[in-house]
Amino acid sequence: MIRIDRAARDPRELLDPENWISCNWGGDALRDCRGCEDCSDTPVEKAGRCYGSREIEDSRYGVSVCRDEDALVDYLAHTGADMDDAVLIELEGDWSDDEGHDAHIGEELILPTRIVSVRPVTDEFIERVFARHDEIGA
Repeated sequence: MIRIDRAARDPRELLDPENWISCNWGGDALRDCRGCEDCSDTPVEKAGRCYGSREIEDSRYGVSVCRDEDALVDYLAHTGADMDDAVLIELEGDWSDDEGHDAHIGEELILPTRIVSVRPVTDEFIERVFARHDEIGA
């Protein structure tokens, strides 16, 4: 499984369960809190509180990845990403029970257990993303 990330970020952060929260890029997707601690006596959420607004950020449990490099190229061609000063991180892990926000275009969520490799994003990789972007007309 593979993902793109900032080169400045320590990839070991991905192995820490405290960081296994996936949110939409931009972080503005909201959903009904379904009775968080501030709205009822029964806490239901893994993370987040609505403070009475009845909406919380739509976060999912897991680290965002794609199955392989081809799937990541396809995903990035659909979504775009800042590939300047970025790295590709290959991970091993268990599948999360949650579904990624962009599951319909190849995003998957895992609970990573090991970093297999970290390598820079190459010009060839970027060219593949742009070629795929042109191909699908995104």
